[in-house]
Amino acid sequence: LAGKFGKSASTGFFASRAAEADAQADLLRRLTFALWAGEHNLYVGALQGMLLERLVEAFKFGLGGSHAVPVRWVVQLQALQCARMLAVRVAPEHLTSLWPIAMSELQRVLPSPQSVQPALLLAACQLVDTLLTVLPDDFSA
Repeated sequence: LAGKFGKSASTGFFASRAAEADAQADLLRRLTFALWAGEHNLYVGALQGMLLERLVEAFKFGLGGSHAVPVRWVVQLQALQCARMLAVRVAPEHLTSLWPIAMSELQRVLPSPQSVQPALLLAACQLVDTLLTVLPDDFSA
């Protein structure tokens, strides 16, 4: 009991936000694995609902309010990996609602490489590489 009250309020807040970021990243990691392990187009029915909601939540994680979460890049990294897996495992005609979400995040990360974590920059570049490889007709113009 004394250990709970020994921490300052700000340390507890940031620790809980970091734990929340880790939990969100783990959820996206498990979701990405399920997409990878499942059959092609298996999760098309859940795409418009749960999957896109999770990606939007992940890209917006830590934004808003007066304090940005310092570990939000971990959640965004997993969201980019999940979008990459969707591009590989779901047919392009089912992904039209994903592109505005993914493109806005790529436009946020790629123009300012000095201000983002290297791992997040790598995940963004991997997504672009995957999109150009898997869907060349949609992204060549």
